[in-house]
Amino acid sequence: MDCRALTLNDVSRLLAFYQSLTPKVTDTYQPFREITEKVMREHLEGVSAGNHLSFALEDGGAIVGHSFIINIHGMISN
Repeated sequence: MDCRALTLNDVSRLLAFYQSLTPKVTDTYQPFREITEKVMREHLEGVSAGNHLSFALEDGGAIVGHSFIINIHGMISN
């Protein structure tokens, strides 16, 4: 397995990961307000803007886990 930072190029793969989870999992943990392409794109645009960190755990090229920290803008120095 590999862990890597996500980019805007990963919108469809991230969406597929969340769509593969059961409603019980997404309802319980509510990682996002909705599981849609628009929401995934907005999240990854926030990554590109430096507002969020977002990482995927991958197995054979498929995303099998996702971790993120939102609204970190200004907390990380370059």
